[in-house]
Amino acid sequence: MENEQDLLHANIHSRAKDIVKMRGNRQELIVVATLLGRIPNLAGLARTCEVLHPSVMILSISART
Repeated sequence: MENEQDLLHANIHSRAKDIVKMRGNRQELIVVATLLGRIPNLAGLARTCEVLHPSVMILSISART
C-alpha cells in the first residue's frame, strides 16, 4: 500500500512539473483597443484574438453622433 502511494505521489509531482514547464514557455497577452467605431475593424480584431488567444481583451467602442 505504501509503495502505491509513493508511486502516485511521484506521478502527480511529475505531471505538475510538466504543466509548469509548458506554461513557462508562453507569455500572457493583453489586448486593449479603443475608439473602435467601424464594425470591420472590430471584426478584424476579434479574428486576430481568435488566433492569438489573449488572456484579456478590453474594448472601448466609440459612439457616433
